Order: sequence, then structure tokens, then C-alpha cells
Amino acid sequence: MYAGVIEHSVYVDPAGHGRGTGGALLAALVATSQDAGVWTVKSGVFPENTASLRLHQRAGFRWSVCGSESAAITASGATCC
Repeated sequence: MYAGVIEHSVYVDPAGHGRGTGGALLAALVATSQDAGVWTVKSGVFPENTASLRLHQRAGFRWSVCGSESAAITASGATCC
């Protein structure tokens, strides 16, 4: 039932903020996931975490509201939860 679906988190040390580290990590995750047959990459992000929301939007993720406390974002072209 969950084959092809993963959920992830990206954490970057504050010393690495603003250097493209998060974007590089996320791009590598999406690229290797596609090669492994993963068709949905999900993450739960609190709405107040605007930096993470921007990071995921730049990487092609889209919003899918799954609850009132957080927004789920999925890779572009993937199904929403």
C-alpha cells in the first residue's frame, strides 16, 4: 500500500543556512528517489516554518493540507495525501 511513498525531513545546521545546502540535499533526495521507483515524496511542515516551505516550493513540491496543525507537501506530480 505504501510502496513508492516516502516521508522525509531536511535539517541543516544554522551555520549552513543560506548556502544552498538544504536545496542540494533535497534535490539529491528527489533524484535518487525517482531512480528507486519512489513516486511520492512527502514531508510535514508547520506553516510558521516559512524557510522550509520556500525550500520545498523551490524544489517543485506542492501543498496538500492534511490537518489543521501542519501542511503536507509532496513532490511535483505526486498524489496528495
